[in-house]
Amino acid sequence: MSLANFTPVFLALALTSGCHRTTAADSTQGGVTTPDAASVDASEPPPRCSVGRSADLASDIDVGQATLVSGAAVVGVLRTVSEKRVASVARLPRNGTAVSFVDLAPVSGSVSPPSLFTRGDEVFAASAVRPAAAGGAPARSEASWIVFRIGPEKAEALAVLPDTVDSELAAVSGLAPATGSPFGAVIAWDESVKAPPRATRGADAGEEPMSGAVRVAFLTPDMLAVARVETVSPATSNAERPEVIARDGGFWVAWIARQPEPTREPAAELERPGEDRAYKWVELVALDGQGKAAGPVRRLTPLLGHVSGFEMMGGARSRVDVFVELDDERTLGAGGSIVHVVASLDSAPRTTPVVPEGRERGTASCLGAGPPLPSLMLYVDSTDHVRAVDLDAEGQSKGPASAEPSLDRTRLLVAGPPPSTPGGLDVLAWVPAAGGASAGLRWSSCDSRR
Repeated sequence: MSLANFTPVFLALALTSGCHRTTAADSTQGGVTTPDAASVDASEPPPRCSVGRSADLASDIDVGQATLVSGAAVVGVLRTVSEKRVASVARLPRNGTAVSFVDLAPVSGSVSPPSLFTRGDEVFAASAVRPAAAGGAPARSEASWIVFRIGPEKAEALAVLPDTVDSELAAVSGLAPATGSPFGAVIAWDESVKAPPRATRGADAGEEPMSGAVRVAFLTPDMLAVARVETVSPATSNAERPEVIARDGGFWVAWIARQPEPTREPAAELERPGEDRAYKWVELVALDGQGKAAGPVRRLTPLLGHVSGFEMMGGARSRVDVFVELDDERTLGAGGSIVHVVASLDSAPRTTPVVPEGRERGTASCLGAGPPLPSLMLYVDSTDHVRAVDLDAEGQSKGPASAEPSLDRTRLLVAGPPPSTPGGLDVLAWVPAAGGASAGLRWSSCDSRR
């Protein structure tokens, strides 16, 4: 694992909703598509999503994470301004098509778009940027990860992350700390460290074996400085891609742990070309309000499984709900699955299937906001079509999924209930340029049938 795979995760003071997370393969598909009635099986539930307003964007814009605020969506992007690549935050009203931008600073290298979190109606972003030097001097060439407060017209620089954090990093996602927490934000990332002895097998001769560790930084209440940094994953986890969420009296931190698969005979190899030959599972630990471990690290999915991504939800409750994407197939070509794991401080995790099979391996699902759990899940099936499945109040599937051709060939960014329509879902998607059509952001409306 390299520092280029660092995945920081932010907590602010209000729960946000989002869809796009780092997975083994991105859920982005090709260009624009329109609903195709022939692609919908007559025996399936009818589609419940319809296309709404769209906003065109320049073709060179890179789109990252998105979140919802009052009356709008905000999206982290990279764009070109005066021939310089700049990290920016785009804002798109739910009832309009005019996109406005707040620029953070120039970027360098292969950085990802800034990622976002919220505190009430306040928006914050984190990005690897070249900060301006004092006294109006030119921007420094070295990039640093900086937290920004996003105002209506400009951004205010806040905390600078530790020097151990590499500047070429993956995306950030933001959630809420517990009420009464002494911290302004909590940031988690995976970092390369020297591997423990048992992880050295199979290392190339002459190479120092490395492993992944999850670090957590706690920001001061004003978010101007890092109060302290802790390591929360065991040395043997080889951890990557952490997520953080609040719980009553503290926080939950989860990550993907991994270990290499045994060497197989060539004739027995069934992996796709370039597939990572490693077992991957989800581990979880509870932290108290001071950021110290409040219990043991627990494994939520099978040790010999193949997790490609997960999302935690839980709000202010002591229970945490984890929706996990698994790439394991019951039979060859059957597709992956999605399971729902419920964990708490005083009970063993329990798992139920949400999508038993047919999910496109390596793609991320999209969950709308609760309360307290979403009523609808969107995912990409093994034929590259988007499907929607209804969830009950406990987060379990209520029946067969519907095909949603209006969302095909898009990247689902964020979903949440519309301001005035109970039971529905507003979905924002990134539509790549294709067939002469411009790239852009597009709202869709989906009917939840809970």
